[in-house]
Amino acid sequence: MRANTLLLHVAGLLVGLFSAPVTHSATAPVLPVPLVGSYQGMLQVPGAPEGTPFGRIEFATLSTGKASGKLILIDKKTYAFTMTLTPNGGSTEAAGNATLVQKAATKSTPAQSMNLALNIKNDGTFTASGALSLSTLPSISTYEQLAGAAFKVVTFVPKKNDCPWIGAYTGAFSDALPAGSSVPSGAGYVSGVVGTSGEMKVAGKLADGTTFTGSMKSSGDARYFLLLTPYTVGIGYFGTSFQLTQRADSRWHVADGDAAWTKWSKAANSKDKAFRGGFGPLDVFLTLMQWVPPAAKLSVADTLGIDATEVFSLGLENVMDAVKHAKWLPKKFGLNTNNTLRVAEGAAGSPGAFFPTEWAKFLTAKVDPKTGLVTLTIKNIEDTITPPFPARPKIVKRTVSFYGVMFQLLAGDASPIANGFGSVPPLVSTDPAVFGGFDFKDIVIDPFIAGAAGTAGTYNVTLDMLDSPLVLPDGAPADNTPATFTISSDLRSLTLLGKTIPLVGDGRPGSLVYSDAKKTPLKNLTVTVFLNVTTGVVNGFNANYFQVSRPLPRQRSYVFVNNTLIKQP
Repeated sequence: MRANTLLLHVAGLLVGLFSAPVTHSATAPVLPVPLVGSYQGMLQVPGAPEGTPFGRIEFATLSTGKASGKLILIDKKTYAFTMTLTPNGGSTEAAGNATLVQKAATKSTPAQSMNLALNIKNDGTFTASGALSLSTLPSISTYEQLAGAAFKVVTFVPKKNDCPWIGAYTGAFSDALPAGSSVPSGAGYVSGVVGTSGEMKVAGKLADGTTFTGSMKSSGDARYFLLLTPYTVGIGYFGTSFQLTQRADSRWHVADGDAAWTKWSKAANSKDKAFRGGFGPLDVFLTLMQWVPPAAKLSVADTLGIDATEVFSLGLENVMDAVKHAKWLPKKFGLNTNNTLRVAEGAAGSPGAFFPTEWAKFLTAKVDPKTGLVTLTIKNIEDTITPPFPARPKIVKRTVSFYGVMFQLLAGDASPIANGFGSVPPLVSTDPAVFGGFDFKDIVIDPFIAGAAGTAGTYNVTLDMLDSPLVLPDGAPADNTPATFTISSDLRSLTLLGKTIPLVGDGRPGSLVYSDAKKTPLKNLTVTVFLNVTTGVVNGFNANYFQVSRPLPRQRSYVFVNNTLIKQP
């Protein structure tokens, strides 16, 4: 036995002395470089003509062929996987399979299963599909990737590989179909920023008031997708996939048609503040485009190409009663240089365009120049609840809130320049809140200014003082005083003998009234000018000076000496 052991040792030494050297080389990569990286995609439940969101997939591949990742589904659960990818003969694709769930049936639950078949391609796309039987998603048996929303993630690097579409974006989710009384009629909105890496960070609200935030990574050809599961009860989702392309002005946007895919569904929930019966799946239209903030010393109006003489209409849908709430309702807006909105026209019984301080008591409206976000609030609209509930009539005051975004459209595009939704609390606390839509559209010359050219300007006049037993007010001119008065180009002020007073009444085509009596009731001037109904030129004039004094007030009225009222060229 000992002799045999010695022979084995000797044999081993001889092999070591006379064998060729052993070379240890690195294992060649299984996957070529184009197939290695990070991938993500939207998953859908196949359907006709279109599917609905199922979840999202994220995974990474290594040169060794190993792939690991996860599926995040609309049941809000995460399912991890690993697999080995095998390349095809030309190494242009690689495929693999994985089992994510495999559980036998128990006394309380049926068998659970889910698998995944994955195929990645060297053009930066992939396919993913599988079968499942999950208790959390009992009505779904198969899934697949959403075409156009399954891609290799690209991370751009400044100065080496710049992202062409960086910047701010504004978007709206509108025109949900099929429409109905139980479906939100307004538009949700999104405000986003694409950074230098190509990642888009977004924040917004859906048209039912649901707030969301998120981030989206990009493909090499500007594809993005977002999947939200924002509801606490049941299976609900909001999913959108889109591709950015350049417009005729070189700015980036989502083109109409097949460039976007958006689906929305909400389960019934009796405790929700609105849409308690649920809705969907809905097909929603996405509008998205770049928003370029105004440069220093410029305003939103400048970026939109809207000047001080132009206004736009406020369109409402299912938010306020145009008759009952008319006294609080603006109909047309203009944009101020400080990015607030001015009322250019109000509904019947409202303060009207000449009283911004009255509007300011219950209305605030502004645009954020950095993001394009529009916020509009109308406070204390009144409604009366009549018997039998409550027992006696009761006035209820509520606040209407509007949220949306503005758009920087191509020249000549007649689409709305803003879109969003509005909400009103219920009259009775147990009832659902009211949600509807709004937009800004139809840019026109301010109707008030449209006919101003004939009226505005400087006029010569000789003042004819009317007899009065009262003492002449301080500062009132003498009889037969030659004077000039000037009406501003927007007709909103008149200056007589150095004193400027605001417009308070528009009786066109016949007259305009200017007065500072509301601001200075103890001493004031009121001027009424009468107009040629065809040309708008002033052809009549009346001025009244008033001053409170003791023992009697002071007052004097003036008309004009015949043939002295002449408009200067």
